[in-house]
Amino acid sequence: MGLEDLTEFEIIQGFAGLISLGITIFIGFIIVSKYFKYKKIELFTVGLMMVFITSGWWGSTLNFLFYAFFNFEMGDQLYIFISYGLVSLASIFWIYSFVYIVYPKLKWKLFSIWLAISIVYTIFFMYYLFTEPSILAVRITRFDSETRMIPLTPIILFLTRILIVCSTILSYIGWIMPDRVANWLVKK
Repeated sequence: MGLEDLTEFEIIQGFAGLISLGITIFIGFIIVSKYFKYKKIELFTVGLMMVFITSGWWGSTLNFLFYAFFNFEMGDQLYIFISYGLVSLASIFWIYSFVYIVYPKLKWKLFSIWLAISIVYTIFFMYYLFTEPSILAVRITRFDSETRMIPLTPIILFLTRILIVCSTILSYIGWIMPDRVANWLVKK
């Protein structure tokens, strides 16, 4: 059992998730680390947003690793919680960053409204997680769940992971602007 029991598609799905999550989480923590150098809170919150925005793929990637190396498969509730339970944190960090930069005078008012919405969302999420998890998501394979969105095919899987990696890299460039990129842009 384990890795040898997985289909080719499951192996591709697992490694694609692992690579895209690794890149996004790494870049997110690089941005967080810049907070300590520049003391700009928006770098801290944007970096955390990038780490948590990928939580929708944590369940499938962790389940892949657990199954491939330890022959352990997460139950539906744990899988759904890991996959969707932390998305609210990403939105909280993003809203804080956005209002801090764009609407600094309204920061606490706007952030408080979003925080209240996120708390209500989390309460409903936790309620349904323990009472009727199929309302939140349905596991369709070992490493995938469906939230009533687009059917997952190898092409869709590849495109979504590429878009995630590209958006992560562009966000990093936009927030940190490494010297090499700045010098290259100035020359152009």
